[in-house]
Amino acid sequence: MEISNRRGIIVLPIVLIVAPVVAWAGSLEGYVITGFPIFALCVALSFMIQGVAFIPAFIKQTEKSYDLVGGITYLSGMECCSSHSRIRW
Repeated sequence: MEISNRRGIIVLPIVLIVAPVVAWAGSLEGYVITGFPIFALCVALSFMIQGVAFIPAFIKQTEKSYDLVGGITYLSGMECCSSHSRIRW
């Protein structure tokens, strides 16, 4: 097994544990919509967008679209947060 594959196997579970903890911590005392914290929804949206973008990138073994996807993720997260909060940007 290559070193990069080993690192991925180690890092992925750590990220999948730390991200929900950060989403939960960032959501404390925050705005809520339909029972869910807005910050946690934005984190989930970001992970979904990145996960969907990862599949073709992994199959093609390329990172060509990740700058575009990163921008889309950022704009989607900002729109999600600003459209559901009382504060307007």
